[in-house]
Amino acid sequence: FEGITNCINKGTIEAENGCQSALAAGGIAGTNSARITGCTNEGTVEAKAAAEEREELGTSALSIGGIAGSFVVAVLGEDGVIRDCENTGTVVADSANTGGIVGTIDLADPRYAVTIENCKNTGKVFSANHYYAGIAADAGVKADNTLTIANCTNEADFTEGEGAGIVYELVMQKGNMLLSGNVNHGTITSSGQNAAGILCYTANMGDDWQLDLENCENTADITSEGNVGGIAGFTAYYKTDTAATSFSIQNCKNSGNLSSSKIGRASCRERV
Repeated sequence: FEGITNCINKGTIEAENGCQSALAAGGIAGTNSARITGCTNEGTVEAKAAAEEREELGTSALSIGGIAGSFVVAVLGEDGVIRDCENTGTVVADSANTGGIVGTIDLADPRYAVTIENCKNTGKVFSANHYYAGIAADAGVKADNTLTIANCTNEADFTEGEGAGIVYELVMQKGNMLLSGNVNHGTITSSGQNAAGILCYTANMGDDWQLDLENCENTADITSEGNVGGIAGFTAYYKTDTAATSFSIQNCKNSGNLSSSKIGRASCRERV
């Protein structure tokens, strides 16, 4: 099954919370469960999640992306892939998981893996009351499978809200996550507590997982009110004697200036 190949969106797609079908919206697909290759979004994807009507801002049932709003692999009998895709358009929301390529990735079926590779964001990405990222806003690895994001690039500047270059939030419960060969060239100025060029916020929700960052690079300046990192920002990583967990950062490079209102300004040009 080849999936969706060599498609271009130049139109405007709008989703509004409360509509029965408005769980995800994307320039190419709302929800992807298979393969998307060689596709481009040049249009506008916009979500109105009616954040002011909820008690908690920053929590969203909507997911939007330049290519796919949600990436959930199950049932179809094969691994999921988004490859050689690009967002040059506008992806914006008042409160939604918002990504230049995909809004939300959810791995809950141990039979299948997900790969996002050779993708690029050069377009505007923004969520006013929620976090967002150049490639994927939110990723959850919940079963004994593997999520790989490789050789992806963000070139857009994020100067408002709470954004990240490649991935904003990662929740690890069980399984494997590999970030390899990804690059952020976009300046990030966050009004929130976290900002990073590659992986912004990691939450450890289980005791049997492996997270590896390798050969990634940030070249841009990053500013946050709290935690800031050229490669990784905040990580809630709790290793015990019985937990089979590991987290490694290898051969990664930051050449941007990092600044936090908590710790001040630092010029960091290091390789780890």
